[in-house]
Amino acid sequence: MDIILISMDTLRADRLGCYGLDKNTSPYIDELASDAVLFEKAYSHSPNTRVSHYSMLTSLHVLTHGVTKFHDKFNPSSKIKFLSEILKSNDFKTAGFVGGGLVTEVYGFSKGFDTWVENRSIKDSYVPTTDWLRNNKGNRFFLFFHFYDVHRPYLFREKYRELYNHPDYLLEHKQEIKKFVKASETKNFARFFTDSQKGLVTVSGLAGAFELDLSPTWIDFLANDWEKIPEYKTQIGFVRDSYDAGVRWTDDYLGQFFMFLKNEGLWDNTLIIFTSDHGEELMDNRCIGHGRLPSLYDTLLHIPLIIKPAAASGIKACRVSAQVESIDIMPTILDILNIDFKGQMQGKSLLDLMKHPQGHFKDVVFAAISGGKTMTMAKTGFQKYVQIDSNGITTDMFLEKPNDSVTNEIQIDNPVEAHKNLKNILMAHMKSCGELFLKKYSKGRLNVEKRSSKKKLDKLENQLRALGYLQ
Repeated sequence: MDIILISMDTLRADRLGCYGLDKNTSPYIDELASDAVLFEKAYSHSPNTRVSHYSMLTSLHVLTHGVTKFHDKFNPSSKIKFLSEILKSNDFKTAGFVGGGLVTEVYGFSKGFDTWVENRSIKDSYVPTTDWLRNNKGNRFFLFFHFYDVHRPYLFREKYRELYNHPDYLLEHKQEIKKFVKASETKNFARFFTDSQKGLVTVSGLAGAFELDLSPTWIDFLANDWEKIPEYKTQIGFVRDSYDAGVRWTDDYLGQFFMFLKNEGLWDNTLIIFTSDHGEELMDNRCIGHGRLPSLYDTLLHIPLIIKPAAASGIKACRVSAQVESIDIMPTILDILNIDFKGQMQGKSLLDLMKHPQGHFKDVVFAAISGGKTMTMAKTGFQKYVQIDSNGITTDMFLEKPNDSVTNEIQIDNPVEAHKNLKNILMAHMKSCGELFLKKYSKGRLNVEKRSSKKKLDKLENQLRALGYLQ
């Protein structure tokens, strides 16, 4: 059996048709889901690409592997084994065709891979990836396929104009945008903008239309009173439509990729896992993007997880409503392959749940992120508890949702008993993960600034700047 793990960076589950979106963003992903096990309530461990992929590929919680922010100069301990290392030691040919940036060899992600290639877009990775598969289809292989095409900046996709409510919006303001680009050479020029102009710069910067490179991406302009801008609905609608068009653009390439697997005779004998590292804020909670303003809303944590088993497994297509986490992916793969590796993993195999989709799995899921302040979370059902640590001052946040929609979490002042229980559960989780980190994984952490060449660090800086993480 062969393994393909696809991570479509920054993909919200609710922007896919198979997760309920009434918009034609994902016909090929939806087709994959119809032939697979779809997990309706899958959650990431952090709204940060580097942090969440460490958890996905090692089956360790964030507080256990110890990296909580993208600019942490230390990689996880060398004592931690990545999925790729385990599969390679079990005679799998391994290849990673990834987007670079926060998923890069500098951060240790290339460990265990025979082939490692970094291209930001699926468009640039498609041919090298399919060539590698064609050349290695006589061997057992593990392919990790990752790309940033949904990630900001959100490109205007002319091909998918039907997904836009106002497809000509940027065209109408092209000259004004060019004026902003020229003005950007003047320090602090933005303080002279009207609210409407701030919104326009936000949209044009994030959409990246007309090959204009606006930096920074102006996320800081999205203040609490931003809704008062007359063009609010049009501008934010354009951002959301560009995001959806990015999903559709990537979906078309995935459709070609799935057809390639079928034509090459690889489809039936391949276990395909399709997921994402985290979601994205699209002004659902007065923010666009992720990471810069730490939060742990479901818009950032609810991710797709679709697992297509090999044909011989006998597992039928179904939908699973139980809560699952990204750390469950690695033990699932190893369980299906009958590879015994249990010492490190904090996740649980999903195999029994795939066979018996109505079964009980886990009550609580966890997440964490740092960036100016540290936030840790425990969630069960419609209740969520978040602990916020800012400069040593700890505060509580209690959230709940009236239904399954990711966009309507509300903060409450009077927590119910479930929230109080979650607080106790999170305290115990933080304690156990912290103790495990100190005991096993606090040593052997490599300093990337000292162990990487200046050329590689400069390349990484350019990649992070292009993704909007640096200014």
